[in-house]
Order: sequence, then structure tokens, then C-alpha cells
Amino acid sequence: MTLFVFADAYWRYARWWEWLGYPAIVAMLGVFYLMVAKPR
Repeated sequence: MTLFVFADAYWRYARWWEWLGYPAIVAMLGVFYLMVAKPR
């Protein structure tokens, strides 16, 4: 029974991890752009 609880929690956290990762990747690309392009 507890194995299913852990599996549910795992997939719930995996979804959070994925959906929070997309904005993080965009932010990292933005920071990289600012470092490389050095806009005025």
C-alpha cells in the first residue's frame, strides 16, 4: 500500500519538476543572451 503512495508522490513531483523547468530554461537562455550579446 505505501509503495503506491510513494509512486503517486513521485509522479506528482515529477510533473512539478518538469513544469517549473521550462521557465528556468527560458530564464537561463535569457541570462546567456545578456552575457553574450551585451545589449546597450
